[in-house]
Amino acid sequence: MRNEPIRSTYVVQEPYQRALKLIRTALRDEGLRVSLETDISGTIRQELGVDLTPCKVLHVCCPLLLLQAVVMDTSAAAFLPFHLVVSADGSQTLVHLIDPAATYENDLPGGIKIPLGRLLARIRQCLEKIGAREAVYQFFT
Repeated sequence: MRNEPIRSTYVVQEPYQRALKLIRTALRDEGLRVSLETDISGTIRQELGVDLTPCKVLHVCCPLLLLQAVVMDTSAAAFLPFHLVVSADGSQTLVHLIDPAATYENDLPGGIKIPLGRLLARIRQCLEKIGAREAVYQFFT
């Protein structure tokens, strides 16, 4: 049994658009890239006509870590690029990430554990430069 949170949330004390720029810059400065952005609230608005607060999923990767993972096990591509959820919360912005290693424990493909761990550590380092980690009380059991 792990004693690590499944979900981590960081609070960036900036409005959504400004926080997105800060996050992209911090990731780029760490040698990471956002390979795709999915506009969750925009898709829901366009398809269903429902307005939500702004929310995007940033697909974050490091090509070298992705290569290391898929060479060992091509199913690792299901976990990389990593999904980082960025959502508006009033005058601040929340950034959520879910740790697949905590979620899947021993069922995670072997080739993904080390590259994913390295990528998560780098993403967390970026987020800690621009925001504060929120206390999380939900643990995987």
